[in-house]
Amino acid sequence: MKFVWSVWLLLAASFSLFAGESLVLTPTPEWVVKQTFDKENRRDRVDGSIFLLVDKQYNFTLPKPMMYTHYATKSVNSKGVEDNSQISISFDPHYEKVLFHHVDVWRDGQRIDKSREVELKRFKQESDLEKLLYNGTETYYLVLKNVQVGDIIDYSFSIEGANPVFGDKFDTWVRLGWSVPVAKVYARSLVPVDKGFTITRVGNSEFGSLTHRQVGAMEEYVFEDGRRAYDFDEKDQPSWFIPYPYINVSNYDNWQEVAQWALPLYPNSTSGRLFAKELEQLKALPSKEAQIMAAIKLSQQKIRYLGIENGIGSHAPRLPEQILEQGYGDCKDKSLLLATLLNQLGVEAYPALVSTVHREKLNEQLPGHSAFDHVIVNFFHQGIEYWVDPTVTEQGDALDSIVQSDLGYALVIKPESVWLSEMNVNNTNQITSSVEYHFKHQKEGDSTMKITTLYEGHQAERMRRYLTANSMDTVMGEYEDYYSRFYQGVYAAEEFEYQDDPQSNVVTMVETYVLENPWMEGDENTVRVEVTADIINNSLYAPEAQNRKTPYYVGSPLMIEQNIVVNLPDRLKLEEEAFSVKNDTYSLDVSIKGDGEGLLQVLAPVYKKINMNYRYQRKASSVSVDELPKYIKETKQANEFMTYYFSYAKGK
Repeated sequence: MKFVWSVWLLLAASFSLFAGESLVLTPTPEWVVKQTFDKENRRDRVDGSIFLLVDKQYNFTLPKPMMYTHYATKSVNSKGVEDNSQISISFDPHYEKVLFHHVDVWRDGQRIDKSREVELKRFKQESDLEKLLYNGTETYYLVLKNVQVGDIIDYSFSIEGANPVFGDKFDTWVRLGWSVPVAKVYARSLVPVDKGFTITRVGNSEFGSLTHRQVGAMEEYVFEDGRRAYDFDEKDQPSWFIPYPYINVSNYDNWQEVAQWALPLYPNSTSGRLFAKELEQLKALPSKEAQIMAAIKLSQQKIRYLGIENGIGSHAPRLPEQILEQGYGDCKDKSLLLATLLNQLGVEAYPALVSTVHREKLNEQLPGHSAFDHVIVNFFHQGIEYWVDPTVTEQGDALDSIVQSDLGYALVIKPESVWLSEMNVNNTNQITSSVEYHFKHQKEGDSTMKITTLYEGHQAERMRRYLTANSMDTVMGEYEDYYSRFYQGVYAAEEFEYQDDPQSNVVTMVETYVLENPWMEGDENTVRVEVTADIINNSLYAPEAQNRKTPYYVGSPLMIEQNIVVNLPDRLKLEEEAFSVKNDTYSLDVSIKGDGEGLLQVLAPVYKKINMNYRYQRKASSVSVDELPKYIKETKQANEFMTYYFSYAKGK
């Protein structure tokens, strides 16, 4: 079920307008327990509003499940009037129906019926259009007339119906807290006694009360809380972290039941002229690996990504023949096509449900279809298990080098699935960069910088997509803009050299720059030039807040080697340095040494050539709250070794 409280969510920009409709009120359902709220509340103002009531009630005992919602919000200034006098309610017309119960304004203690003073519009809204997903969602948009500062906007509605793709299975999440204070939160769920429903508190469960009672063949669960705000919505949290409290209402008992629900949605359909043609071409290839790779490329490159996810199409894929005919599909369409092709090639393959949100924490989630938001393909070849994402493009050309999906856990859609499968993949994700500077004094001419970078595995595929999507002129311009943050007057001396080895999944880029004016004003009548291990520096960061309360996301496991050679115009004294840090999140080794031999190096450590070598390995994707103090301290120490300045007296 989908709904929007317009105070917190903006109406999407992509929509089309239906003919105008008139607002028709229906009585509040008899099963609803009506809630009151404190109309005199003057506390907890947020951006011109006081949120007085959030009331959500669900009835899963009806032939068509129903969700009742009641909101009350006070507008304390003109911004509050603007925000609260416009109400939006989103729904899927393929299986949901919206029923309006009341639209009132409370002014000076008196109720004013606004149902005849409202402009009602209905939009076809595509909130995920930028993701190439068409979900068929529509939105009722209510504009209340003559709303004044101090008014309380009080309205209720119900949404009737459920997506038929789920059959008699339910997996609903009810949010109970926000970053703004709400004077009263009430959430009630009615479930049948004999249908295996469980109600579970998830996330922050410290506050509020959850009560339970049985009334005949029905169970009632009620959550109540008041004047609560949650301040755990910090920047850079792992996607799996849940900062707010929820209640999960589900009648799934285990992961096996989820697999059994999904199984009939992915039939083994091999009929059709186009499917037979593609299969014949694949079988003509000389080796099994060549056939597998060609099938992967077909699903990734030939079928473009586009999702039509309205109604039952939200979770049920189209058949392979239809996907080949239309030339596009979303993750489930592409996965069913690839799995079917592989099976016809004699390769054991299955679609698999995964979560781009819960990722490696999926095994800690409650069983249910809502735990998943993506589909990939699981298959075996020569005893080796593979996890391939058919929505990814520009991957390598060999099974032993292709980057596999690494989302922690998956639910493979096959009859014998009873539990989540751990995705034990060993992807390469590495950058190796060699930089050589030749600095000249300003009066001696321009300096130069040459960079040779090897991108391997995931980084190669990322770079391949970037280079495929952009012209070399665009790439060179963006790189020049990047390096202009370090040096004035930097420009590419020649077109970049680009080599791609898709078999090894390695991309090599060679860049050569002219530095017209790399020198900056230093201290005490000096000029200096800066050299930064920028790739590692950009991957080594710490949270701004020192008293952070939640885990900190740092990115996927990654290996970076950056070796920098600095050729200076004259010898400089150098104190050689070494630094090393190893913690649960990353390891870093730094070596700063002069390169030279002879009497001068014996008498004094002066060099014209400096070697700066860095090796960084990120081992974990997030830092726990307990580890943060140590992580922040060590990262600040490491940052001191990222940039070096080489200074000379002015006039050189």
